[in-house]
Amino acid sequence: MASELAKYGLQLPAFSKLGGILANELSLDEAAVHAAVLAINEAVERGVVEDTLAALQNPSALLVNLREPLAAIYQELLAQAKAEKAASAQTRDGGESRDVYDSFLTQAEIQGNINHVNVHGALEVVDDALERQSPGALLEALLDPVLALRGVRRDFADWYLEQLSSDREQKAQELGLLDLLEKEEVQAGVAVANMKGDQEQAMLQAVCRINRAIQSGVAAATVKALACPEARLPAVYPHAPAAYQHELTVLQQQRGGGLSHEELFVAVEMLSAVVLIDQALEAGDVGGFWSSLVNPTTGLAQVEGENAQRYFDALVELRRALDGAVLSWNDLQATVHQVNAQVQEETDQVLAVSLINEALDQGSPEKTLSALLLPSAGLDDVSLPVAPRYHLLLVVAKKQKAQATGDPGAMLWLEEIRQEVARANQDTDAAQRMALGVAAINQAIREGKAAQTERVLRNPTVALRGVVPHCADSYQRVLEEAMAKKQHPDTALWVRHDMKDGSAYYLHLQTFQGTWERPAGCRLNKSHLTREEIQSAVTRVTAAHDRQQLWKANISLVIQLQARLRGFLVRQAFAERSHFLRTWLPAVIKIQAHWRGYRRRKAYRERLRYFRANSDAVIKIQAWARMWAARRRYRRRLGYFQKNVKSIVKIQAFFRAQKARDDYRMLVHAPHPPLRVVCRFAHLLNQSQEDFLAEAELLKLQEEVVRKIRSNQQLQQDLNLMDIKIGLLVKNRITLQVSGQPLPRPAAPGDSLQQSLPFR
Repeated sequence: MASELAKYGLQLPAFSKLGGILANELSLDEAAVHAAVLAINEAVERGVVEDTLAALQNPSALLVNLREPLAAIYQELLAQAKAEKAASAQTRDGGESRDVYDSFLTQAEIQGNINHVNVHGALEVVDDALERQSPGALLEALLDPVLALRGVRRDFADWYLEQLSSDREQKAQELGLLDLLEKEEVQAGVAVANMKGDQEQAMLQAVCRINRAIQSGVAAATVKALACPEARLPAVYPHAPAAYQHELTVLQQQRGGGLSHEELFVAVEMLSAVVLIDQALEAGDVGGFWSSLVNPTTGLAQVEGENAQRYFDALVELRRALDGAVLSWNDLQATVHQVNAQVQEETDQVLAVSLINEALDQGSPEKTLSALLLPSAGLDDVSLPVAPRYHLLLVVAKKQKAQATGDPGAMLWLEEIRQEVARANQDTDAAQRMALGVAAINQAIREGKAAQTERVLRNPTVALRGVVPHCADSYQRVLEEAMAKKQHPDTALWVRHDMKDGSAYYLHLQTFQGTWERPAGCRLNKSHLTREEIQSAVTRVTAAHDRQQLWKANISLVIQLQARLRGFLVRQAFAERSHFLRTWLPAVIKIQAHWRGYRRRKAYRERLRYFRANSDAVIKIQAWARMWAARRRYRRRLGYFQKNVKSIVKIQAFFRAQKARDDYRMLVHAPHPPLRVVCRFAHLLNQSQEDFLAEAELLKLQEEVVRKIRSNQQLQQDLNLMDIKIGLLVKNRITLQVSGQPLPRPAAPGDSLQQSLPFR
């Protein structure tokens, strides 16, 4: 023990007990461990972090999980633990039984403090990762072997972050301050996160199965997948699988892919509520229908209690129209909106009708117009200038209805009010067009243009009778006279038109705006012709025109006589001309023929004289033209052959081979082959030794010719190369040694003829 302590420069303590064992009874390994532990205690007492870390890293101390960044914390915690242990040792007196480790830290205590520091540091890393909301950093911190956490899975990093963040916030709320999670709390959070993650994975797998079932289109499989407990979806009613299949298929198509769990949860919850509503409709259970309809899970908006029976009746009718098919959520919501709209519209219409009748009873056109303009009345094209007309016609209609029914308090209903409003608008439009037409007639009369006056008189909106287009000038003259009788300086801009029902319509000549009520302070224009005055003038002119036309109708005999006389004179002149032409026709033809012949002969002689004067030039031009045409045809043909020479050769070879095969087949198989076939293959029928010798001599001569040609080609190449070298030598481009190099050897005379001759 003393020797081991000497290695660290320490002396054996005065009391020789180490851990309850005498120093002289320790083995060598135990002495080395105790010496290293005592050295750590001495280093901790000195307070130098580097010395403490070096002592802790001594292999003889058998300490594990040491981390250099935590060296300062090791020093602080070990010093604190040693001081506490020394203080407790001083309070008791052990006498001779005192042990060295009564005031020194043992190896187990040192390792425990190190583990405590490591765990605290790892928990700080976990807390930092939670603060930064980093799943990757949190996973690495949880996998730290110091924490020795069980069941940490890499694919659950997000779940660990969510769960531990929630635990951290809950602990902070309980304590009133942020504090580190304990190791046990982290382990519990990991376990909870693993459970949630497993449930989530099972749920996602169930969702995938549901999406595949929806895509397969099998309703029973879809309902079975929806009812799976792992999916964690609301209750599914299997007796209506088609509703689930159809609605989820539509929703899946709208999303363009698979549905998520949240979308499935909401959709299934709503569909189950819809199925319950459909069951109540089928069973006629109004109470069950209403309880399901107002259930928040159904998700229907604007459901009114007072309209419950109307909802029920409308949905029963809709279900009957769909042949008993299960209604969709959209059908339910649309029906609710439709019923609400109908009820609100009916209520608003009743209120509007009552207001209109009250205004009529009060005799106020302004109040009548205000009531007619209510949106709930649903009346279109209600105009402010027509208000007096609306009031007048509605009051008359209300009185007539009271007389017909015998009820003084009879009220007009909405359809009757709508008819009278449309009638008032039609009357106003007709009066406006008539007044504008009369104003246009007066303006045309002032301008003095008879055609324009006649055109505006025929305006159908003015409805003037008896206007004849041929009397335009007469109309203009008579109307100008009528206007001249009324002409006197008048700057008033309002004119009045009396209608058939006794009412009056007022038109402003500058703005062309009309009204049924006389404007306040207006003066009427006295020089303006009214429709009745214009009609009177037109009637007088038309009557005079009719009398004139009646007189003109009696001169038809004169016109017929003149026509007959003119016809006779024309026929007589035509007969005389025809007789003259028939009498002198041969002479005329002969004169024309002589004249045409003379002209043609004269032109021919002039052309012939021109050619004879230029015969050499004509011949030369013709020769050049013929030569150019022939050369062009030849070049085109030659170019075609050169362009397709391979095809031509193949065609010729194929044709000749086919011809030779046909002739040879005829020679072999025909009993009497033609003479030309026999002559063509005569050399095959009579072969002699002289033929073979001649053939061999021919082959030798061919071989000699080929050899000579190759030799000449090689000599030509050598000559060309020599010319190049001489030119370069003259220009000092190459040396005499290079130019004097021997030329390549010419081809050997014994080259095989088979290399050059085609195969036969």
